[in-house]
Amino acid sequence: MRPSLIRNLFCVACLVAVFLTEHSTAGQPVCTITCPANITQSNDPNQCGAVVNYPPPTASDNCPGVITVCSPAPGSFFPKGTTTITCTATDGSGNTATCTFTATVNDTQPPTVTCPPNQSVVATGATTVVTFPPPTAADNCPGVTVTCNPPSGSAFPVGTSTVTCTATDASGNTSTCTFAVTVTVPVVPTLSQWGMIALGLLLAAAGWLLARSRLFPGG
Repeated sequence: MRPSLIRNLFCVACLVAVFLTEHSTAGQPVCTITCPANITQSNDPNQCGAVVNYPPPTASDNCPGVITVCSPAPGSFFPKGTTTITCTATDGSGNTATCTFTATVNDTQPPTVTCPPNQSVVATGATTVVTFPPPTAADNCPGVTVTCNPPSGSAFPVGTSTVTCTATDASGNTSTCTFAVTVTVPVVPTLSQWGMIALGLLLAAAGWLLARSRLFPGG
C-alpha cells in the first residue's frame, strides 16, 4: 500500500475519532450548563423594577472553549414581576446547551398620599353635606387608587369629624393620611345680647339727636 494512501486513511480515522469524541462520549451530551437558582428581590427606590445581578451559570464540555451567554444579562433592569432568563453554552464546534431560571422583582414601596387641608363649614341642619377636594397620591408604579372614609359628599354631624384617606397601589402597598371636617352651629344672639344691641342703637340715636340740636338750635 502506498505511503500517501496510508497517510490519508490515517487522517480520516483521526477525523472520525474527533467527531465521535466531540459529539458523543459514552452517551453523554457534549455541552452541559447549569443555571443559578431563581432570584427574588425588591424594587429599587422609586423604580417600578430593579437592576438584577446574578451569578454566572456553570458549563462543562469535553473540549475547551465553552462560551456562556445569558439573556437578559446580569446587571440589566428587570421590570416588576417575573422574567425568565435563558442561558446558552456554546463550544468551539457549535454544540449548544441551554438552561433557564427566573428573576422576580416585587414592588414593596408604598405610595405617598397628601390630604387636603382641614375643612370648616357652617351647619345647615342636624347633619351637613360636605364636599372636599380629593387627596393627591403618587407611586413608583402605575395603578395607585385613593379612597376616603367618610367620602366627599357625605353628611357630617355638628362637631369635628376625622376623615381618613388611603392610597393603595397595584401590589397592595398602602399609605394613609387624615384631616378634620368641622361643622359649626350658626351664632344666634342671646336675649342679653339683643338687649345690648338695642341699648347701643338707643345711645347712637340719642347722640345723633344731641348733635343735631346743637347744630340747629330751635330747629
